[in-house]
Amino acid sequence: MQSSAIHTITITCGSRVQLCKLFIVNVQGKISAERYDFFCLHKLFVSIIVSILKILLSGHKLYACPILCCMEFIDCIPREIADRLRNVGNLREIRIRNKRPVKVNIGGHWYYVSASGMTQQINRAIVMGDVCDDIVAKACNNSVYAYEKMLAQGFFTLSDGVRIGVCGSVMGSKEPVFQQYKSLCLRIPHYVNCVDGAMLDNCKRGSFAVIGPPCSGKTTFLRDFSVKISHSFNVLVADERGELFFGESLARNCDCDVLKWASKKYAFEVGIRAMSPQWLVCDELSVDDIDCVRTCADSGVNIACSVHGRDMNGFKRKFALEKYLAGAVLLSQIGNVPQYIALN
Repeated sequence: MQSSAIHTITITCGSRVQLCKLFIVNVQGKISAERYDFFCLHKLFVSIIVSILKILLSGHKLYACPILCCMEFIDCIPREIADRLRNVGNLREIRIRNKRPVKVNIGGHWYYVSASGMTQQINRAIVMGDVCDDIVAKACNNSVYAYEKMLAQGFFTLSDGVRIGVCGSVMGSKEPVFQQYKSLCLRIPHYVNCVDGAMLDNCKRGSFAVIGPPCSGKTTFLRDFSVKISHSFNVLVADERGELFFGESLARNCDCDVLKWASKKYAFEVGIRAMSPQWLVCDELSVDDIDCVRTCADSGVNIACSVHGRDMNGFKRKFALEKYLAGAVLLSQIGNVPQYIALN
């Protein structure tokens, strides 16, 4: 049997559903592309089946790779809510629950959405019906089944960088599948100038971790740090969830190499070898990534990562990575001044 290789089959449709395009990564890793008239789909499906059989018979692995939806969050939520949020500035988070009022975080403060705008009085809030299933379906272009594996992880990301966390009724333990969505958490990313000169100088000393509880600004910090050092260093951003870098305007303001949607393991192994970065930036480190961080440090590449936590003691107990880091940045909540702690 030949050594394992990754093969990807992706089908995309034109915006006017006129053409379908079949991309096949063959055994040698070369990409072939063929176009099919939309009304001759039998040719397309025959080619897919033949390609799959060839790959499987050759002893190689096959991975399905769905195209991520190109929706923006404002187009997915109910019109009566969207109209009231469309021009709201500094919108950070939206909480939508079936048969409950819609809550929004604006500039660090929570409000309910009412018929007249924002209010802090729950009795004036707009109460939604069973809307979560419809929102998820619309965000997935009515192809929820294509995103089942991603949704099973509890979230998916839209083209504008908004991450939608999902909650509801799940069936199955080994491969869980949502049967009904009952709560949604939409986190709206922003570019914020938050890493000042002194903090930037400290962080540039060497590898560091940004430690803080959820919604404390860890991703925002890493995003600003990446942009600011990209003009002086080669920076590889492992954007596993598509949250760190979003939109063309942000991409034009930095010189980072952004590896989107790939796992951290892939970024640490293949990304470093391919792009030879001086810094690697990644979000939401887990204990499963500890070996990757050690390998990165041993290879001479600085790492900037974020982890969930409240203090250095908890970070040391969970990760035991302090000897690989020059320092750590502690965040308590958005609006508070980040604290840099030197470790080595």
